[in-house]
Amino acid sequence: MRLEIEGTTIEVFADVVRTEPQNSQAALEFVEVPAETAAAIESALTGFIERVRASSPPTVIVVGASDELNAALERDLAQLGRATRPCATQLELTWALEDRTTVYEAAVLASDMDPIQIGSVLEHLAEQHSNIRRLVLFGDQLSSLEKAASSRVQAVLRTPLRIRALARALGVNLTDSSQAMVALVHPDDK
Repeated sequence: MRLEIEGTTIEVFADVVRTEPQNSQAALEFVEVPAETAAAIESALTGFIERVRASSPPTVIVVGASDELNAALERDLAQLGRATRPCATQLELTWALEDRTTVYEAAVLASDMDPIQIGSVLEHLAEQHSNIRRLVLFGDQLSSLEKAASSRVQAVLRTPLRIRALARALGVNLTDSSQAMVALVHPDDK
């Protein structure tokens, strides 16, 4: 196969490992790649991932929330210029955090989760993912958490959710004109 990497065309042998026709994608395994070629491929992929990360909006992971709560957070976070990534379980959270193309800014943990699970997630995030600058617990279970776990919570948000409180918890300045809130007008109100 021929690859064009940073303006240079290289030829390598590869086996097709799997195909995904719905997404027009194929997974390849390169065969007997010289070290210099492997380094060029790795450098090109690293550069691509960095460009994708730089162009992506900051993302907030929502863990253990109901569909209704996920929808409300997605709506409110979109108004704050943030994307959401819902995760039903800690395992799904772990998989999401392995995605190197996404910049995760915060985590919202739903109070529907068991306090032991919340503590485990908070510990994992604090110890393994220091790039996530805010850990936010949603609901009122903070008092039932162990002291070590509750010390990792930076903000507690209560329902019904208030956009200003959410913005404060995320460190978003609502007076910044790039984050201006647009009033939604119902057609019947005109």
